[in-house]
Amino acid sequence: MSRSICARASIVALMAAAIIAIFAPSCTRETPPSPTPSAAPLVTAAVTPRPAPLTPAPIRSAIPAVPVPITPAPRPGQPVRPQEPELLLVVRAFFLEINSPSDNSMMRNSSVKVEGGTLPGSVVTLNGRIVVVDSRGRFSVPVQLEEGPNSIEIIASDFLGNQRSQVITVIRLPS
Repeated sequence: MSRSICARASIVALMAAAIIAIFAPSCTRETPPSPTPSAAPLVTAAVTPRPAPLTPAPIRSAIPAVPVPITPAPRPGQPVRPQEPELLLVVRAFFLEINSPSDNSMMRNSSVKVEGGTLPGSVVTLNGRIVVVDSRGRFSVPVQLEEGPNSIEIIASDFLGNQRSQVITVIRLPS
């Protein structure tokens, strides 16, 4: 067998093992009992399912996703084939989007709900307070307003040090 066929056979075997680990609710395999009737099984192995990874819903953004082809490093003596990528990785640029309220909006309510989105896993602060971001990167936080102009600062950052911020002004009119 050539190396590529052996490598593919190994990958197929690993994928089959992964599928069994994911979809088998619980498997227990014991070794056959030893000749003595009082001996206990020597080995017990259990496979527990792993939860499927969460796939975030697409987030509406003005910044497009950029597909980046990933090709494996060639082995010595192998020709480079950039036209045949092995994996396609979609890279999203870090962003902060405020859906509501709009900047310089006027209202008579004593509070406003600030809603927006960023990449999942980001940390968002609103006027210095950490805000809960859901698994899709969305957040929604009520903010109390004083009469007159109210400045609201929203900052999003990720573990790579990327940071985006927006300051919006909401004007509360007298009741």
